[in-house]
Amino acid sequence: MTRTFDPVAVLEEMRPTGPADTEALARVRERVIPGAASSPRKPKPSRPRKTFAVAAGLAALAVGGVALTQVLSAPPAAATPPMLTYETDVAAVVNGTAPDGTAVTDSLAAAAGEQHTEATTNVSLVQSSSWSIEVVHPSEQPEDYRLVVVPVQRSVWSSAVDGAMRFLEVMGTPLDPDGEVELPEVTPTGPPVLDYRLPADHDRGAISTKKLPTDPERLVETVVSGTRPPHGCAAGTELDCLVDAFTSLTGSVPVPADLKAAFWTAIGDQGGVYTLGATSDRLDRTGVTIAYAVPEGGVQVLIADPDTGALLGTESIDTTGTITESEPPAVWRMEVFRQPRWVDGFESS
Repeated sequence: MTRTFDPVAVLEEMRPTGPADTEALARVRERVIPGAASSPRKPKPSRPRKTFAVAAGLAALAVGGVALTQVLSAPPAAATPPMLTYETDVAAVVNGTAPDGTAVTDSLAAAAGEQHTEATTNVSLVQSSSWSIEVVHPSEQPEDYRLVVVPVQRSVWSSAVDGAMRFLEVMGTPLDPDGEVELPEVTPTGPPVLDYRLPADHDRGAISTKKLPTDPERLVETVVSGTRPPHGCAAGTELDCLVDAFTSLTGSVPVPADLKAAFWTAIGDQGGVYTLGATSDRLDRTGVTIAYAVPEGGVQVLIADPDTGALLGTESIDTTGTITESEPPAVWRMEVFRQPRWVDGFESS
């Protein structure tokens, strides 16, 4: 039986819950965070990045450029989700005073490399939830538009036998300034339900679990040269490209343990990587954070499971108010990944 999802219920599920599990957070701190002092590694100099991908982490990279969400350049005048609680102020990432994150990426790489998960069927199912930016047009004039934040639930099935895939997206309604769901006066761009399939012989491009090398240096070379066509990643955007590729894969297919470990090592090697400490994510899971500064006064946060190295979610934070037109810091995009499951077929849930 195919199961659909109520976007409003998904939205509520993604809100920060009650008090965090302080004991679990303390265990994460003791095991992961103090490693930065005992095993420091000098970060490489970070270089300024000239681009900022609004639709980072979508399945577009994984399926050879099939875009699921419109990429926007203008700031969204829309409601923002509540901030998660971090142990370090996100502003410390911008000014470079946050704790170095390379010991954390090393720990995540080691944890990921120790995982040995085997498929139980021939079809994987990856589910994720996100708040993404969409354009709405009150009239037929192209210049007459406004930007809203829309909750999205995505399910991606993938055949381990021939690589065929199915994508299903269910979209919710825009949010009012208080972050509550309201009935929109206009319909967001794109269909409210997106459901399509890719055949077994489709071109997955360079960002494929079967094509990406598990050596961190070669992984960087492949990602940098094989994404963001037509000429690959621009100089200074290597970290963004790696994170884009990693989140894209995580939201589409089960990422093999050795490739997951390579991604964490490669991310840590780029320089300018910090940690905000431990946190509880949108699904109340205990995680450890990796963060880095992006142009336009933003901070990108990755939340990972310290025990498995799995990427749990991402948070894009506006630290100046220019992106969201809200009081900073403010979340302007987020994505939550659930653990991959093995199911009977493309109609199973």
